[in-house]
Amino acid sequence: MAKKQTSKDSTDPVKAYLSQIGKKGGQAGTGKAKARDSETMRAAVNKRWAKVKGKPQEPPPAAE
Repeated sequence: MAKKQTSKDSTDPVKAYLSQIGKKGGQAGTGKAKARDSETMRAAVNKRWAKVKGKPQEPPPAAE
C-alpha cells in the first residue's frame, strides 16, 4: 500500500504557499489587535448580559 502524501512531504509550491497563508489567517485578531481596556470590556459584557436577561417579566394577572 502506498504511503499517503502529507503537506510536509509535498514539494508543490502552491500547496506550501496556501498552507503558509492559512497559518497566518488563523492568528489574525489576537494579541494587541484585540486588546481592550477593562472599562470597554465591562461595558460590552454588561450589554451582552442585558440582551440575555431581556426585559423583566410582568407578574401574572391576579386570580379572582
